[in-house]
Amino acid sequence: MIQVSRLTLRHLWNVFRRIVPKRSALQDYLVVFKSASHELEMRMTADNITAVFTQEAEGTSEELLLPLDALKHLQGSGTFAMVHLEAAQDGKVEARWEEGGIPQVASYAVKAKPVPLPPLPDNWQANAKLLQALQEAAQSASKDRIRFATDCIQLCGKSGSIVASDGRQLLVQNGFVFPWQEDLLVPASQVFAAHELESAEVPQVGSTPEHVVLSLGHWKLLLNIDKASHFPNTQAIVQKAQGNDIHLQLAAEDASFLARTIPCLPGHDEEAQTLTLDLNGHVCVRAKAEATPQVTELTLSRSSYTGKPARVCMVRRMLTRALELGIADFRLAEPGDPIYCQSDNKTFIFTTNPPSTALAPAEDSIRVDSAGAVACPAKASRLPAVESVHAEATSMAISPIKPQRRAPIMQETAITPTPVTMRTVKKRQRSEPSEGVLSEALALRDQLREDYRKASSLIRALKQQRRQSKLMQTTLASLKQLQAIGG
Repeated sequence: MIQVSRLTLRHLWNVFRRIVPKRSALQDYLVVFKSASHELEMRMTADNITAVFTQEAEGTSEELLLPLDALKHLQGSGTFAMVHLEAAQDGKVEARWEEGGIPQVASYAVKAKPVPLPPLPDNWQANAKLLQALQEAAQSASKDRIRFATDCIQLCGKSGSIVASDGRQLLVQNGFVFPWQEDLLVPASQVFAAHELESAEVPQVGSTPEHVVLSLGHWKLLLNIDKASHFPNTQAIVQKAQGNDIHLQLAAEDASFLARTIPCLPGHDEEAQTLTLDLNGHVCVRAKAEATPQVTELTLSRSSYTGKPARVCMVRRMLTRALELGIADFRLAEPGDPIYCQSDNKTFIFTTNPPSTALAPAEDSIRVDSAGAVACPAKASRLPAVESVHAEATSMAISPIKPQRRAPIMQETAITPTPVTMRTVKKRQRSEPSEGVLSEALALRDQLREDYRKASSLIRALKQQRRQSKLMQTTLASLKQLQAIGG
């Protein structure tokens, strides 16, 4: 019999489910419980990763299998109550536990046989920030691949670097020591972000001919080495991106301000989600929603740049990603070229959109100064995301805005209204009220509703078409940039 707490089962579930590919059947993945020599080993293999958890235990030597979805059921509320596992007849595994003082029993039929655990390395190397670096690298890797193995992470033994790219961004993290000399490709997985892997012990890494193995306290991760695939020539990309003339240095206060306000800018819920970085005498960031002509402009008054003026359009998540990595140094050669970012031990490069997509300054822009001053146009018909920006940047004050009568809905939808207006209807009601005037007003209301419905449907269709067109243009531009950089 094997005994394991429901809390341990919860930890296993939280880690194992992260290595299972999306839209996969959980019952197809088997968890091995193996007790021997006062130690209980629990492991599962999926998507080129084997996760192993070991703890001290008492009992006879035994090996049982459970489907992964059984852990989801047996973990319960994650208490220290024990679950008893034992082999039953017909090759089934029986689980017994108590729920609210009531005995519970479940049986699971598993016909497969356990696969032995691969051998572990003989030599290990400690790296204090290795797990965090792998987590950052996995966020910069692609979910799938087309030509290169961009769904992998490259561990460079000679240079001590961790490299990841999804085709639009490239992240290089330096300062690690690996017990091998070659460059190895391992899976980029969300399992690196599991809190259960964090340990007071310093992470260690080793390698075998088939695996890179991470030792994280009670956990071990065996990452299959991809020997058949090829990774982009990232060294050539980095060297070419370093040659630039425009240098932006973000102040720490402005970097914090941007991290708070970018999610509040108009258009944050749209598919494209672009913004414009303008360096022209001052540093500012612009954004707008597709359905709103007015632009919101953030002035970063504490930041500075050197070089010629430039106006660059980029995907917002790329700038947000750089800020998350703690990067405040940005360089580029020309608008439309990739942006090169540098910190103490990180290099981050990302592509930009064509210069023609950048937003130009506008006199009626809503201007927000990072130092605290806010200037708003006197005749602003609508204020996209200003309330959200004010809520996030509490130190800013918004100047009063002169109220303006809302334009009729028909002007926004560009549909010619019926000659009869509401003002005419009101005058007739005051002068000579009659049933005919009321009928005419009701008919006008119904007509307006119908026209508004048609216009809304047309706008949605046009928006969808424009998003698809922009996505295609951005994808083609990114591919051209990467081809040019990679030679």
